Amino acid sequence: MNRAIANNVNLIRASSLQGHAGNGANALKLARLRFDRTIEVGVGARGADSKITIADAFNAIISKLGVNTQKAIKMSENEETLTGHLRNLKESVSGVS
Repeated sequence: MNRAIANNVNLIRASSLQGHAGNGANALKLARLRFDRTIEVGVGARGADSKITIADAFNAIISKLGVNTQKAIKMSENEETLTGHLRNLKESVSGVS
């Protein structure tokens, strides 16, 4: 954070009119970004450009991270199982001779 703003929050301009305190128009625009569909994600099912909200984009990133984490855990478990089977197979073959 900018040290000047940290020391004096009055430096944040929430009014849309310079020098006029209190209308908060800029703050309202910033708050509306949560619900506005502003992020382009390509072409939708009907051929129109598809947009999502910032919250939707964030949720998609977190969901993908969770799915990828679960895949990595499952792959690690499968690798351990396969390694165990191969070790057992090697021991059974070496025990025969």
